[in-house]
Amino acid sequence: MPTLNDMQQLLDNQKRTLEITSEENCNLAKENDHLKAILAKGDISTFEITEANKKLNFFGDNSRLLDKKEIAAIAYELYHYPSDHIDVIETMRQ
Repeated sequence: MPTLNDMQQLLDNQKRTLEITSEENCNLAKENDHLKAILAKGDISTFEITEANKKLNFFGDNSRLLDKKEIAAIAYELYHYPSDHIDVIETMRQ
């Protein structure tokens, strides 16, 4: 009987862990969809893209032009992995 109770407790714990993980996954999916929706609106003006490309070229990075897709990828990376981009965050805080 004690083994059965232990197994039931283990099962209950595993179910709770699964519920929490599923809920967290759902929340992350909602956040991801929200970010994609913001980026998909096309709120980045053509003027801003042009100005950014001028500045990148001015600083010597004329290897390729910046576009909305790349900005979306950068925003995604920064949003989901901020600890990997502390230098960018520090720069933007200044």
